[in-house]
Amino acid sequence: MSTYREVKGYSIKKVDSDPANPKFGQIWYNNISKQIKVRTTTLASWASGGTLNEHRGSFSAAPIGTQTASLAFGGQNDTLSPPKRNASEEYDGSSWTEGNNINTARYRIGVAGTQTAGLGYGGYTLPGQTANTEEYNGTSWTEQNNLSSVRSAPTGCGTQTAAVSIGGATYSVPAGSATLGLTEEYDGTSWTAGESITPALSNAPASGINGHCVVGTQTAALVVGGNTGVTQNQVLTYDGTNYANTTALPRGLNGGFGCGIQTSAIVGAGSDQAGNRRLADTIIWDGTSWTASPASLASGRESPGGGGSSTAGLVFGGFNSASPPFLDGSSEEFTGQVIATKTVDVS
Repeated sequence: MSTYREVKGYSIKKVDSDPANPKFGQIWYNNISKQIKVRTTTLASWASGGTLNEHRGSFSAAPIGTQTASLAFGGQNDTLSPPKRNASEEYDGSSWTEGNNINTARYRIGVAGTQTAGLGYGGYTLPGQTANTEEYNGTSWTEQNNLSSVRSAPTGCGTQTAAVSIGGATYSVPAGSATLGLTEEYDGTSWTAGESITPALSNAPASGINGHCVVGTQTAALVVGGNTGVTQNQVLTYDGTNYANTTALPRGLNGGFGCGIQTSAIVGAGSDQAGNRRLADTIIWDGTSWTASPASLASGRESPGGGGSSTAGLVFGGFNSASPPFLDGSSEEFTGQVIATKTVDVS
C-alpha cells in the first residue's frame, strides 16, 4: 500500500498542538489527540428557498430579520395593477405565511428591525409619497409618529427602537423626481434629523441618494451605491453622527440587496452604471475591501427584499424580467464560505 510520502513526496508533520493559522489543504498529525487533521474550505453558495404567496418587487434594499425569520411587506404586485400593496408575509426559513396587512399600502418602503419587532417608514403611495411610520409586533401593524417629510425609497437599518433612515426621493408633476440627502434617527417614538449626505460624500451632482442599500445599526451603518441621477459605486460609513467615504464598489449598484453589518456584508443584484439590469452577482465586504463572490443568484433581479447576515443571507422577490410577468416570487438563501479543520478517518 502506498504511503502519504510516496504519493505527495513529503511526510505529514507531527505536532503537539494544531497550527494557529493553517492554510487551505494543510495536513498534520496531532500527537496529543492521535488524529490526522486537514484544513478545508466550503465555497459560498446560493440555494432555493420558499416562494412568496404574492409575487412582489420594489422592496426597500435594507435587510430585516434573519435568514430563518424574515418579514416582507408592501411592494408592487405581479400584475403591477394596482401597484401599491399592503400584504405582509413572514418567512420561517422554509415557507412564507400571510400575516396582517400594513395599514398604508405602498412600495419602496424604508425598513428596519426584526420579524417580531419590525419598522416600516416612508414609501410611494401612488401618485404621491408618504411619511407614515408603522411598527410591527409580530402580529399587527400600528401607526407611529411620521418622518419629518414625505419620501419614497428611503432605506436604513437598525432596530425598531434605534433605527436610521437615509436618503430617498420625492416625485412631483411636472418637476419629476429629486433625490434626498436626509438622515433621520428613530428612538422608538420620534424621528430626529441627523447629518445629511452632501455632494462631496456622495461623489455625485445631487445631494441625496435612492436605490441604495444600508446594513448595520443606527450607530454603525454602511451605505452602498444608489442612484443620484447616475448609478453610483460610492460606499459610506455612518457612525450615528457623521458620514465618511470608504472603499468603493467594483461596480455601480442601484436597486440591489444588502445583508450584514458595517464590517461584514454582502450586496449584489440590481443594476450597474453601464446600464446592465437584473444582475445576479454577489459582492463580499470584509470591512476593508470588496471581493466578487463566485456564488451567483439563480435569478437575476432588481429591487428585491433581503435579510440576514453576510454568511446566512436571504433575498426574495424583485423584478426579473423586462416584460410580463415582471416579478419573481422566489427566495434564495446564501451560505458564506466556511473554513474548518476536519479530522481524517484513517480506519
